Amino acid sequence: MLTASATVVVNPLPTLVAPTPLAVCDDNIPDGITEMNLTVKNNEITGGNAGYVVTYHNDLASAQIGTPEVAPSAAAYIGTNGEVVHVRVENAATGCFDTTTLTLEVVGAPAANVPADLEYCDPDNDGLGIFDLDSTINEITGGDPTLDVTFHLTPEDAANDVLPQSSPLSNVVNQTIHVRVDYVNGATNCPTIVTLNLVVLPTPEIADPEPYELCDDDGTADGMTTFALPTMDAEILDGLNAADYEVTYYSLVSDAEIGTTAPSYIATPGAYTSGTTTLGVRVENLATGCYSTTTLDLIVNPLPVPVTTVEALSLAICDDTDANDAIATFDLSGQSGTITGGVSNWAVDYYETLADVQSDTPIADYTAYTNPMPAPMTIWVKVTNTDTGCFDLTTLTLEVDPLPTPADSADLSPIELCDDNTPGDLVETFDLTINEQAVLNGEPNVTVSYHTTFSGAASGDSSIADPTAYQNTDPAETIYVRVTNTGDPNNANDMGTGCYNITSFEIMVHPLPDATAVLEDMIACEDNTDGIYTFDLTVQDAIALNGQSATDFAVTYYETLAAAESGLGGIATPSAYANNNANPQEIFVAIRNLTTGCDVVATSFFVEVQEAANANALMPLVSCDDNMEFDGNPSNDSVMFDLTTQDATVLGAQAATDYTVTYYESEADALAGSNAIAGATSYFNTVNPQTIWVRVDNDTRPEDICYEVTSFDLQVNPVPAFVLEDTYVLCVGTNGTEVINVPVMDTGLDATLYAFEWTEAGDPATVLSTDPSYEPLIGGTYTVYVEDLATGCNSSLTTTVIESAPPAVTAEVATEAFADTHVVVATATGNSIYEFSIDHGPWVSNGTNTYTFTDVAFGEHEIMVRDANGCGVSSTTVFVMDYPLYFTPNNDGYNDTWQIAGIGNQLNAKIYIFDRYGKLLKQLSPTGAGWDGTFNGEHMPSNDYWFTVEYREPGDISGNTKEFKAHFTLKR
Repeated sequence: MLTASATVVVNPLPTLVAPTPLAVCDDNIPDGITEMNLTVKNNEITGGNAGYVVTYHNDLASAQIGTPEVAPSAAAYIGTNGEVVHVRVENAATGCFDTTTLTLEVVGAPAANVPADLEYCDPDNDGLGIFDLDSTINEITGGDPTLDVTFHLTPEDAANDVLPQSSPLSNVVNQTIHVRVDYVNGATNCPTIVTLNLVVLPTPEIADPEPYELCDDDGTADGMTTFALPTMDAEILDGLNAADYEVTYYSLVSDAEIGTTAPSYIATPGAYTSGTTTLGVRVENLATGCYSTTTLDLIVNPLPVPVTTVEALSLAICDDTDANDAIATFDLSGQSGTITGGVSNWAVDYYETLADVQSDTPIADYTAYTNPMPAPMTIWVKVTNTDTGCFDLTTLTLEVDPLPTPADSADLSPIELCDDNTPGDLVETFDLTINEQAVLNGEPNVTVSYHTTFSGAASGDSSIADPTAYQNTDPAETIYVRVTNTGDPNNANDMGTGCYNITSFEIMVHPLPDATAVLEDMIACEDNTDGIYTFDLTVQDAIALNGQSATDFAVTYYETLAAAESGLGGIATPSAYANNNANPQEIFVAIRNLTTGCDVVATSFFVEVQEAANANALMPLVSCDDNMEFDGNPSNDSVMFDLTTQDATVLGAQAATDYTVTYYESEADALAGSNAIAGATSYFNTVNPQTIWVRVDNDTRPEDICYEVTSFDLQVNPVPAFVLEDTYVLCVGTNGTEVINVPVMDTGLDATLYAFEWTEAGDPATVLSTDPSYEPLIGGTYTVYVEDLATGCNSSLTTTVIESAPPAVTAEVATEAFADTHVVVATATGNSIYEFSIDHGPWVSNGTNTYTFTDVAFGEHEIMVRDANGCGVSSTTVFVMDYPLYFTPNNDGYNDTWQIAGIGNQLNAKIYIFDRYGKLLKQLSPTGAGWDGTFNGEHMPSNDYWFTVEYREPGDISGNTKEFKAHFTLKR
């Protein structure tokens, strides 16, 4: 007999509150239909119970079964005035529900008109104005007294009926006012909101015009003239389009505010006759009617009246050429003050003809005007008031007086003297009047004065006080002679014209030849000398002349001072002179200027014969470089040389006690005996190869100066140059995963040109190889010695071979199963530096042989460790025990089942799955595929499910079991 028992639980229905009607204002279409958010009633209906689920339905049947809900949604439902909606309230914990109803009310808004834009003419064009908002109320309401109107800055303020604005209102730029229209006392709180645009119209931005000035040149000096006022329009409009504005003028300034109806409006502005006064000006925008005003000053200026005296009407100057053609260059500007009578604000312009005055073509340069026809000639003068621009005309007659006609300077001979008085100062005394008769050439009524400058002659100032005894100030001077027309000396009334002319002639003092040069003694070097030698004395010519031209000066040599001073008995053949009298012998020198005939005894020098020195030929010095060179440029290779090893060879049979050997870097230094190499025993060449110069000096006597120079080369041969790595890696104990080959230590040198020896530091006496390269079999320190077979120069390098191998790897999960964050610790054992990777991810290292991976996902993971030198990779596997938070059993191949990862090797583990009410749904095998989301063949719904697992910690060999509970999500 079968028996069973069950517990029956009866849950209460939800407790509901019957809602008040949901009232919503109608939208812009007054049809009693509008969008509503029904959910605003949720809290009222449920009494604030968060465990209730509220849905809305169009009929009771739908509310009872819970579907369908209102469309498109409860938050955006299109409701109708008077409509009843059914409400379902379900207890989320028990599933029990109850229903109620909600009445919908759509409230209409009052009718309102959109007002026309409110406009304001802005006097200061700052974009701001003052607007009478109340003036639009009647237009907006249509005069309906039941409506209340308020003005707001934002649509939100209008909708919320807050911050109403008072009238009048000062706007901000381009402002829109939002107008709220509702029934008086806000009976419905469903206002109509319209917009009111506040438009600020600019007033014309005009310029204050400069005064309109005219001259009183209408023939009557009455202070009145006719003005064309429209010519000022453009200046007043200041760039505004004249087609858009009207400019009007008023004799009374204040009438510009009234306009063309004012009595002082000037109807014919193009021909307005007036004296000096001020007019009113109005500029109005033809489109908006906005206007601005300003004033215009009218000024009538009088004409200037030029002086008409004889001095003002005529101008006489001297002719400016010896031809006396009555044509000269006038400075008309000097006449201006006379014509104006000294009035400072009058300007004077000059014209050749009246036609030039009418075309306003003045003479180009008043300060240098040349009359185009022989004088006298009359020109026109225009006198203008510079303050007003008004002018009047007069005339000026130009006259030209002739110049005296002295002799031309080209026809006057110079006065020349030699520097006989105190030689060297180039100063002598001249009688300048010896040329006076030639200067005047018989011309009467003139006087003569002498000057040292042309400007002095031109001004007549600073004449030479005594022209019969004038001492020059420069070796060559120009004397200027001024000849002036002073009138007939016999006629006291004849003062002459004052016109003058200037001529000139030269005076000069010729210097003596330059005799300041110091001549060095001439010494001849001769092997086994007898004290007599044939000298070429003329090699001293250029030195004695000291820069003076050999074509203008002559050099003569004498055996005695007396002969040199007399200029007699000079050496006949100075280019081949044999010292017959003595050794050494003194020679005297004289220099003569071939142009002026002046001569001077210059100086003297000695000729002497000394024993010569000999420098024997030398072979090059060759050495090997002291380091490897890789720049491909042997010219900069440098080593130390002992130059003095060449001393014995260069001296030969000459005694080292009587001759000195010195070394130099240049031939010029060797010849000059300067800048000798100081450290000749330890000299480093500066270029390769380098030429060294050797000087051998005869020092037998202190006065001996004979020497000879030779040279030899320094040559630096390179040592073998090659490169080895500092270290090489040799892989040992490999497992086939290494990525580098057996190392090859290669010099890269040619075996036909070099010899090689490879050794290892542990047994340096054993030559391992004589090839250019070597493959090591074990780690160690290796050295290769290389010799250049052509030069014998050698070099060596040492390198290290290190052994490296793949590691032994262990890894373990350092955290417990089902931990929030899983950690895996990997350890490598070996003699190298290692890098770590998990699941073929990036290689990482912390410089030690242990690495910790954090935040590792559940499941199986491969840990790999590789030798940093490339000698191989080792790996191992770890399992992280944990569970997935969700699965999606939709047969798409992804997350279709739920199973605990990393538990497959615990055959005794037990896994149970329950629904949210504790009902057992499935017991899983730890080695199985997992739960597929079904119970008794039926798909379980999307929800959270609980599980319990009995297990051992991975790696725990004690046999102790643990229990873990948690939940996961099934998603469909």
